[in-house]
Amino acid sequence: MKKPQSNKNILHGLLSFLTVYFLFIFFIGFTNIPTKPSTLNKKQNELVLKASISDKPRKLPLYGFNGNNVKGPSWTNSSFRDTAASLHFKIIRYPGGTVCNWWDWQKGWFVDNPALPDKFKKMRYVPNGLKELKLLVDETNCDVLFTLNMISSSLQDQIAMLTYAQSLKIPIKWVELGNEFNNFKNPGRQNFSTVEDYGKTCKQWIDAIKSHFPNVRIAVIGGNRNYNADVKNWNNIVLKNAPNADAIVAHLYPKTDNILDDSGINFQKLFEECYNNGFNNQGFNSIKDKSIWVTEFNINWASNKNNEIDKNDNKIIAPKANTWSQTLATLLMTSIATSISPNTTLILNHNISGAPTFAAIESEKQSFQKMPNGIGMSAWLMASDHMNSLAKINFTKDHNQSLQDYELLGWKFSNNKSSSILLVNLLNSPIKINLSAFVNTDATFETKYASKNSIINSTADVKYKTGILNNGLIELPEYSFTIIKTHQ
Repeated sequence: MKKPQSNKNILHGLLSFLTVYFLFIFFIGFTNIPTKPSTLNKKQNELVLKASISDKPRKLPLYGFNGNNVKGPSWTNSSFRDTAASLHFKIIRYPGGTVCNWWDWQKGWFVDNPALPDKFKKMRYVPNGLKELKLLVDETNCDVLFTLNMISSSLQDQIAMLTYAQSLKIPIKWVELGNEFNNFKNPGRQNFSTVEDYGKTCKQWIDAIKSHFPNVRIAVIGGNRNYNADVKNWNNIVLKNAPNADAIVAHLYPKTDNILDDSGINFQKLFEECYNNGFNNQGFNSIKDKSIWVTEFNINWASNKNNEIDKNDNKIIAPKANTWSQTLATLLMTSIATSISPNTTLILNHNISGAPTFAAIESEKQSFQKMPNGIGMSAWLMASDHMNSLAKINFTKDHNQSLQDYELLGWKFSNNKSSSILLVNLLNSPIKINLSAFVNTDATFETKYASKNSIINSTADVKYKTGILNNGLIELPEYSFTIIKTHQ
């Protein structure tokens, strides 16, 4: 016969059961307690920047490219032309910068002149005449900025060039008198004995050219320099002697030593360099009664001895020009050139082809893929395509603290029927923005992004996403640009 359990054993078993039961209940309850996020994560998740239009819309500048393609294929190459057309530029500079000083328009190549620099003598001939240019103009419907040869040609010969271009139905709207004569050792410093001499010559050329083409706009070279006393006041001296000029030319080339650090391109340093050394120190901030044409801008990847593009430094410096950060830097510099002065009416990126550190289109291997510089410029050109006005966007945090352009920048482009918005996130973290102040209906967007220093050989190396805005809210990935299309 089985003995009954003692009271002590029963009590022991009951206590063991209750212990296990309460441990089980405690464990289940603990695992279901919602975890409280850290204060930092909560702030990141809840912070939504407010966007607002900073000023009244103004007329859209004319955007395009420096068209020096003596190292690239001729415009007779349809594949090259097609990729160029996909950039949506509105104006091309012909024949380009330094090459204009030695250009024979009848040959579409360099002059036969003992003074022709050796680097041009060694180049393989590529047809780049006005008939070839006409093929590009017809396909893109772009304007042409003619940069005239004031070094190895004559006024009569250059007027003949413009007359022939007009006979090909290339409109004569924009003319630039020479290239960078204010730079040290430029041939213009030998051809024109003083700054006054260049200004007086410009006045004569402007009067003569406008007698043939009354509606043309003509610009003189601009940019004060510090290497010599006579060029420190270049802008004022030239404009005093050529008061009939419509515009003055600026070139913006921030030096690599001033903008690169261990993380690659430092966007804040780039911003400050463009404003200070690029624009203010050249005296353009004091130009009030003339238009300013930025006919060349880019990072100067060959800016000094340490950063020359040669066999040694090419392994260190050149790849940085082919990263995603160059795409974002191009957008930042285009924004700077646009906002730096209300007088800026024409803005050209350097360059459409040629050296891969500057090119928009790869042309050495003739893949004709868009390079980082081209991807960035193309984004701006697509956002502003078919628009006629633009206005800058401000972004504020709590307590109306504004973000700087080197952190986040934005522009709204408009016409009478529609608008588009370009947003560029230059930070290493995602950003949420409320655009409801000026995006009243559902709008579509496309975002492109990549790691800051990833090498970009074509658009295939870039990530992208598309979608529809919900109540004007959007989240931008780190290091990205976004184009939003709306309907008014």
